[in-house]
Amino acid sequence: MVTDFKEGKTKTVSLEEPKYGTIEIVNDGFQIQKYRSKEKKCVEWDDVSDTFTYKKDLGATDMICLGWKIIMHDEMLETHEEMIGFKTLCDAMVDKFKEIPGSWYMDVAFPAFETKLTILWSKSEKL
Repeated sequence: MVTDFKEGKTKTVSLEEPKYGTIEIVNDGFQIQKYRSKEKKCVEWDDVSDTFTYKKDLGATDMICLGWKIIMHDEMLETHEEMIGFKTLCDAMVDKFKEIPGSWYMDVAFPAFETKLTILWSKSEKL
């Protein structure tokens, strides 16, 4: 996955598996669908108040995550690199929130096994 981000590739990445859920970009945001569920959680870009990244230590490997704070429902959502569509979501996020540096993934990826919690974008900083 790191190589794909570094080279700007947008192909499906080997870490992504349907059993971890699916992310799909829609007109005004994205939707998340859990594995074998018909229910979809829709998130509009305008409803996002904050997005942040962090790493989870899974023992032998790390997992890069994106957290989303949703204004309307005062809830937090998590997406991660093992979900189908994660790379596409990352591309759409950087396109929507221009202040997010293109290097964010590499910045959180290294060094390994450190959480590296980082706020990528906050609506409150834009007011």
